[in-house]
Amino acid sequence: MLGTFGIVAAAALIAGLVATGLGGPAPAPTADPPPVRRTGTDVVTGAVDGKPSWAAPPAFALSDGVDYGAQITLDDGSVISFDLFEAQAPQHVNNFVFLARAGFYDELTFHEVLPGVRVRAGDPITDGSGGAGYVLPDEPVSADNESALAADGVGVVSMWRDDTETSSSQFVIALSEGSMIDGATAFGQVTGGLDQLYAFSSRDPAAIPLPVTGPKIATVRITENGVVTQAVQPQEAAPLVPDLSLSWPEPPAFTLEDGVDYRATIAMVSGGTIVIDLYEELAPQHVNNFVFLAREGFYDAVTFHRIIHGFMAQGGDPSGTGSGGPGYTIDAEFNDTLHVRGVLSMARTADPNSAGSQFFIVFAAAPHLDGAYTAFGEVISGMDIVDSFPERDPTDPSEPPGPQIASITISEIAPE
Repeated sequence: MLGTFGIVAAAALIAGLVATGLGGPAPAPTADPPPVRRTGTDVVTGAVDGKPSWAAPPAFALSDGVDYGAQITLDDGSVISFDLFEAQAPQHVNNFVFLARAGFYDELTFHEVLPGVRVRAGDPITDGSGGAGYVLPDEPVSADNESALAADGVGVVSMWRDDTETSSSQFVIALSEGSMIDGATAFGQVTGGLDQLYAFSSRDPAAIPLPVTGPKIATVRITENGVVTQAVQPQEAAPLVPDLSLSWPEPPAFTLEDGVDYRATIAMVSGGTIVIDLYEELAPQHVNNFVFLAREGFYDAVTFHRIIHGFMAQGGDPSGTGSGGPGYTIDAEFNDTLHVRGVLSMARTADPNSAGSQFFIVFAAAPHLDGAYTAFGEVISGMDIVDSFPERDPTDPSEPPGPQIASITISEIAPE
């Protein structure tokens, strides 16, 4: 949907890119050298190699009418029991059940312990950066589950969200009121063993030198209606598939709030995130459209179907062919933003007022697009992820699918 300008302009642009101590003796030492500082290789941190990793979240496998729970047995034999919120947070419970039954949590540790505040586990690396290889999409929120998902009391079990607002395998247990990070999704409640958690010694995974290992998990076993079920063999998580049924007869109503700065976080199935500052003042209708589609899950599992290095990476078409869209079009909002590296712009046909859902991120300056395509955002983090995308021509049937989006999360930054 970029039209014919794509290949021709790319070729021209790529063709134009041309790769245009003190001496003297060392002073004698005046004191003994400082002691060698301990490093991570000198400390047993509890990191575990060889844990399985998956390309996408697991297929949904919870059974109707079953009350799910979990039992964490620590290395010292003590047990911490959970009740899981399968009715209010089914996707998060399904994820936890899958990982537990796959043995992912066995032998891991509570890598972060803030005494009396919270404890965190589920990271094979133990520094807070590890996971199961995929990004878990946000739990759909409704009037029936909103309060449960936001629960933040003593003993509440939530899925940890990192700085990019993504989660995978790490979970956190609150030991005090108000100790959860903003946006964490609650999916369970401790029903036994809180005294064990309060007895944990402090551990900061970011401390230097690295701290020794935290309390170790021997096993995590799932219960169904109070009965411990046999752990099952790990299975390959089902691949994400775009929802091709999402279509609307007309553009969305305008819902952006005055004075709010909107940002989008694109979580990739292969790992990594791309954070985009959206230009709600320069292209409000385009930003409103993008926010609507992201929040409706339209972009989940969609790929970057056309990638031309030195020019742009284009995505937003559930069909992956370059011809798909949301069922409607929106009018152009051309502005003075230059199409330089990192700019997010909207794809269209030869008709200026034909944009729908497809967008592209510019690799390098493309002045022929200025004033002719609607720029509506800019990558502020993760451009290295975009740079790593392999080239792809959607017209070649032999091409494998392009890099896949797990989800796009919209955040709002209120004015100070």
